Amino acid sequence: MQLISKRVPIDFNLFLFSCTHFGSVLCHYNGFKQLIDMMHSKYADLPESHNFGIHHGDIIEAIRVDDRRFDPLTNTEPFPLRQAEFAVKQLTPIKDKLIVVLRGNHERKLKLFGDLAEDIAKNLNVPYGTEACKVSYLDRRGRLMFKHYMAHGSKPIASYADSVRRQQANMELILERHLKKKAGDCVLMSKAHVHRL
Repeated sequence: MQLISKRVPIDFNLFLFSCTHFGSVLCHYNGFKQLIDMMHSKYADLPESHNFGIHHGDIIEAIRVDDRRFDPLTNTEPFPLRQAEFAVKQLTPIKDKLIVVLRGNHERKLKLFGDLAEDIAKNLNVPYGTEACKVSYLDRRGRLMFKHYMAHGSKPIASYADSVRRQQANMELILERHLKKKAGDCVLMSKAHVHRL
């Protein structure tokens, strides 16, 4: 697990996002552009300079053409290396705001060809956190404010309860179960992979 330190203002916005799946027709490009606009704007009464982000992985679709899951109708770019190049272009406008980039299960699937998430992070000059890392947020003087454990994750979160309230409560409990024994010294813990807020 990577340990990363980041100096930030006392008040700041932290944009947690993942699963952009660049290269897939299911990528929500307009939503990603909205994220970029939000990160480059005053947000929650804080100036643009107080906005930071973390990409929790599955940056690219990363499904090879010989994979049983590959479908030419769902890919805008079938080649993972080109998807990685495209991802760098998409993330470049916010690279100075990114605290860390994680690897997701889609990039992990191509580990025999190298670590595409690490390559993307290097090309952006952003710290690479592997699949899980811990960030220590420091004030301007270098004093610890809090720690944040983050992971891409691999387990699903779903509930088939009768009511919406019960479904929400069940999913929150599952998320808590997935994270509770990972890093007891962290105030904030986050996980991706499930394509849910």
